[in-house]
Amino acid sequence: MPGAGSDLLIPCTHMKSPMPANIPTASFLLCNTVFILCLLSATGLAPQADAASVTTAAAGGYHSLYLTDDGALWVMGWNDNGQLGDGNPGSDMYHRTPAQITNDVRAVAAGNRHSFFIKNDGTLWAMGGNYAGQLGDGTIVSRSIPVQIATGVIAVTAGDRHSLFIKSDGSLWAMGFNKHGQLGDGTDTSRSPPVKITTGVVAASAGSYHSLFIKNDGTLWAMGNNDFGQLGDGSAAYYRRTPVQVAADVIAVAAGNAHSLFVKSDGTLWTMGTNLNGELGDGTPAEYRNIPMQVAAGVVSVAAGNTHSLFVKSDGSLWAMGANYRGQLGNGSTTDQRTPVQVATGVLAASAGEGSAHSLIVKNDGTLWGTGWNGFSQLGDGTDTDRSTSVHIAGDSLPTGAPAITTQPVSQNVSAGGLVTFGVVATGSNLTYQWRKNGADISGASGATHTVSNVQQTHAGSHTVIVSNVYGSVTSYPAMLTVTAGSSAGNGNNNDGNVNDDNNDESSGGGGGGAPSLLWLGAVGVMLLRRRMARP
Repeated sequence: MPGAGSDLLIPCTHMKSPMPANIPTASFLLCNTVFILCLLSATGLAPQADAASVTTAAAGGYHSLYLTDDGALWVMGWNDNGQLGDGNPGSDMYHRTPAQITNDVRAVAAGNRHSFFIKNDGTLWAMGGNYAGQLGDGTIVSRSIPVQIATGVIAVTAGDRHSLFIKSDGSLWAMGFNKHGQLGDGTDTSRSPPVKITTGVVAASAGSYHSLFIKNDGTLWAMGNNDFGQLGDGSAAYYRRTPVQVAADVIAVAAGNAHSLFVKSDGTLWTMGTNLNGELGDGTPAEYRNIPMQVAAGVVSVAAGNTHSLFVKSDGSLWAMGANYRGQLGNGSTTDQRTPVQVATGVLAASAGEGSAHSLIVKNDGTLWGTGWNGFSQLGDGTDTDRSTSVHIAGDSLPTGAPAITTQPVSQNVSAGGLVTFGVVATGSNLTYQWRKNGADISGASGATHTVSNVQQTHAGSHTVIVSNVYGSVTSYPAMLTVTAGSSAGNGNNNDGNVNDDNNDESSGGGGGGAPSLLWLGAVGVMLLRRRMARP
């Protein structure tokens, strides 16, 4: 995956369409009128982010990016430095669900608080934090709107506060923080604009404070911080300010916080650096290794996060090792793993957050999944809840048996003292439900419907439900509950549940699902029509 701790060998819209000739003008205008009215009334709706297959993804420190096969770039998570590129930065600004910001994109990279993308014309664009010049625009001014950096670019990677990119002529360029020599230019001086480092490069990866790259002869080179042996050169040197060769016959590489991974042409996986959390996957208590050690075979790609590692085998299986305190390994636990554990199948590629504890998984069927830390909604599932098993984020289809929501809960306005029921309809076997209010689980709300009796102002807010089974999880769109003054117990909107108590509790109703209004169904129908009309 392009991005920090990932292999750069992987190459990497809303559309306004003219009115179709076979739709009468009056009908077309009516559709648009109904569409606008429905948007105004159905406040629980959110844009669909699964209109196309996902092709690649990049996990940053507190945010994530991914591309779909129509060239659209989607972002989610925290936007404090403008790293989402939507022009609306701030410490309290973030996207709980994916938002599209541009199109015609073929590659992405996510650093700690900055991001890059490459357009089909080879132009490199940057956004986010720039306090060390890591965007490469010649300033130290952060950017919340993408700015063009270079042309003729084929790959890019982003670390903590430094970045690397490769041009079509094989030249490697670097910019940003350089205290540990991670730019490889022989100095400890931070750089903006970019400085040319070497030539003949085919892949690169930026870790937190070190960098790795592969030359076209298969040799692996490293520079930067080496306090835990992450450069793998066998020395006790604290850092390297110019590149040093560490291996040969290498085809893929990933740099984490203080550890590194690479894959040889024979499919063997090698690791070096810190091993305090088992991120090297060698099964030993060794605290670090400054010489690479083989840990697996049959490997085709790798990713390195803050203190965890991922790799994909040739059979499409995804394996993970290292720290798991946020569930970033995706094996259903929060226990560290010192040897690799299989966590998924049918995987195309994976990305581990730069300096972070979350992971993104792109499957062969075009779906995107996320696991681990989600405190800033970097998993894009509409919540801020950590996940120890992967949750579906985007993509055309779901694996057989995975849950899918077919009827979303509806926003409602209820008088104080009334009764209201939210309902969801989902497909899949052996489903479980967990309703949430304002991002927190509601105790006992574990059915397809959720009833609030004797509604009070304390019940107002955003209500969502997580539907899960052994194949995965999906989160509903938020449904807003608005409480107005008055008393109309039992007369709340959409009150199809069978809860008759008059206490002030929120509980899981036993009745049928809350039926959506005709206006809501109309909105969904029109949006689906508009999406179909907009697609080629």
